[in-house]
Amino acid sequence: MGIDVFGNCATDLPWSEVAGRNLLINVKDSVIRGLSPSYGHHPPGELIALIDSEDYLEVAVVNGSAAGLLGAQVGDPVQVLFNESE
Repeated sequence: MGIDVFGNCATDLPWSEVAGRNLLINVKDSVIRGLSPSYGHHPPGELIALIDSEDYLEVAVVNGSAAGLLGAQVGDPVQVLFNESE
């Protein structure tokens, strides 16, 4: 995982691999269920997963720092589980 200047946690998993699939994203003992369409769909401070401007999966905090909230560092693993049963 990489971390940008805003504290967003970027992955190298492209949108094409996750589009239309039910996901569970695990980062540093936190679980995010599914992808958000945008930051505006959630209140400030909420941990979300979405597709970034370069079409990759990203973990973020609305109006905050995901890296700060999670204690994440560059290179930490992000586990993405595909739940095909739903």
